[in-house]
Amino acid sequence: MHEWRKYNGSLIPIVPPHKNVDSSKVDQLINETNSYLAMWTTDFDYGSPTKFWHIICDKFIPFDNLSSNTRSKIRRSEKKFTIRMVNKNFIMQNGFECYDAAFKNYKSYYNRKSKRNFVDHLLNLEGEWHFWVILFQKKIIAFSQNRVIDKYCEYSTIKFHPQYLRYYSSYLLFHTMNRYYLQDCKFKYVNNGMRNLTHKTNIQSFLTQKFGFRKSYCKLSIRYNRKIRFFLSFIYPFRFVFYPFNTRFALRIKALFALENVRRSCLRNE
Repeated sequence: MHEWRKYNGSLIPIVPPHKNVDSSKVDQLINETNSYLAMWTTDFDYGSPTKFWHIICDKFIPFDNLSSNTRSKIRRSEKKFTIRMVNKNFIMQNGFECYDAAFKNYKSYYNRKSKRNFVDHLLNLEGEWHFWVILFQKKIIAFSQNRVIDKYCEYSTIKFHPQYLRYYSSYLLFHTMNRYYLQDCKFKYVNNGMRNLTHKTNIQSFLTQKFGFRKSYCKLSIRYNRKIRFFLSFIYPFRFVFYPFNTRFALRIKALFALENVRRSCLRNE
């Protein structure tokens, strides 16, 4: 498991996407961890568009080179909030309210963590992690949990309290973190994650338009456990039956179909 971690029932790599992951024992790991599937990417920064990608930034845009509208929003946010890096204990003690408010604003099939589960998740993190917070007075109104390996940083978990988004907390957070990792620390790139297939989000288009992020195309590989593989072999041809429904169960099934559709498209591109 030194290259993998379990996240929402699935195994995903710990290693950065530009490095090859060892998938030779992935079936064994799926069984040992009782996971639904394992997913990983290959051909990072592929030369032509595919149906899967990471959203990365490998070139910091200085403040003066941002649009006048973006500069204005960062300044306004700086006047209202404080941003700083904190330790994990600070997030454990003060971050749940922000997480909870952000999660309630989603339309997702994932289960909301209790405060106990929120803390346990943080306690069990392995490797090097950075934590950034935006504070309004002493209250966390946004935070980012970033995984750091060598000169690579993944913005792994980011939560914004919805009541404070209108004050442009997102502008302040991304500009400050990009400046720190790309300009100050000279990292190769930062990664805001893979294409999201589980719920609708505007964050990736926001990052590409405002802060110089781009799609790093790649190919998606998936290995399912036996039950999921058996289920898909029968139900996938009838996937359109589920599309009109938005129950939690239907959302989970549709997310699985979306993953399988991308996997098959990547096979056709080989």
